[in-house]
Amino acid sequence: MKDKNNDMPAFPQHPIMSENMSSGERTSYHFDYVGMTLRDYAAINMPMEEGDVTKFAEITLGRAAPQRPSERLAYWFEAEAKMRYMKADAMLKARLA
Repeated sequence: MKDKNNDMPAFPQHPIMSENMSSGERTSYHFDYVGMTLRDYAAINMPMEEGDVTKFAEITLGRAAPQRPSERLAYWFEAEAKMRYMKADAMLKARLA
């Protein structure tokens, strides 16, 4: 979900002001937005019900869980991450309404 209100940093850095002692000139050092966005922060902190991933993984990812145990864990992690971002996008969309 690309939106200028949601792509801003979750923890913005404020510019630092410095003053040249000899000239008295003030300089502002601005930081680029770095770190996680508000969307990332919402997704990471999105509460997940215990059974959400189990119930909705196949629908969310559009494919069945793999049978090989070595691939199964990555499948569940991928499903949970996608669901967290889907929930975060819905929350941020409601925020702009």
